[in-house]
Amino acid sequence: MDPATIQAIAEASGALFSYLEAGNVDKWREKVNGKINYIILQNMHIIELLQELRDLIPVELLKAFRDHDINQCDGFLDRLAAYREDIPLNIKNGAFLLLQTQVEQWTSDVCRYGPAVFPSVFAGTQIVSSIYRTLNTGRAQRRNWVENFVKKFEFWASSYEGSILSGIAELELGAREALAKVESSKGRRTIASIDGGNRKRVGHGGDGGDVFDFCSSSISANIEISDDFAVKVADVRQDDPTCRTDFRAEIYAEHEKMRVQRTIEQYKSKADNLESMKLFYQLLLDCTKKLRSV
Repeated sequence: MDPATIQAIAEASGALFSYLEAGNVDKWREKVNGKINYIILQNMHIIELLQELRDLIPVELLKAFRDHDINQCDGFLDRLAAYREDIPLNIKNGAFLLLQTQVEQWTSDVCRYGPAVFPSVFAGTQIVSSIYRTLNTGRAQRRNWVENFVKKFEFWASSYEGSILSGIAELELGAREALAKVESSKGRRTIASIDGGNRKRVGHGGDGGDVFDFCSSSISANIEISDDFAVKVADVRQDDPTCRTDFRAEIYAEHEKMRVQRTIEQYKSKADNLESMKLFYQLLLDCTKKLRSV
């Protein structure tokens, strides 16, 4: 999972909230529509990545979100932008009120997917909040509707089986185990062995032919890993230097370097996933705080 994606959603969510709070119609036309679209489309990317990490939502619901809910939200945004072209008319003819009802229902329905889709739920609440302000809806009514989502977000931020916090705990364990494998690669150690079929000449037979003896030997090397994970494999040698006369240390060194680099990449991937999940959780907390202030 890419931490930059989560950070971009966080920035879009913060900007979206500030524009809606200001009630700036020009800013809406210029910025907000695109940011809501961005949040929801990027949330699909996050869901797919989370699905690989943890079974946070059933596959069939992921498909429904991708194939139905995203498209439906696109339609809401198009209508909202159109209605804002003539606000008095669309208040009078009930267009805003109908859209409000539909987006409220959509936002409530999306909640069934669980914590993986909270950025989209947040985007839905901000669309409704914008309509509320357009219709001069009283704060008490706004709070009454938003409070349900505050409670949902607070639950999603708590610790329970399948929660984001439990996912963080699992990823922390995986990252620690992966780092331990990297650390265990350091120092002087055995990297391979030469077993049966590698022969050395030990003398002549009675009929004049050569006599060979099967041998085995460990191959050891010194592995250094720098703070920035650069790998150096040096001093590669057979423990029994007579075992194989055609021994080529550079081949074993390259093979071991590639193996250690794969181990490092596995750790980096797990560390990135952990960082992303932590950012995702922090974004949930930030969105919860914003919802409380509506």
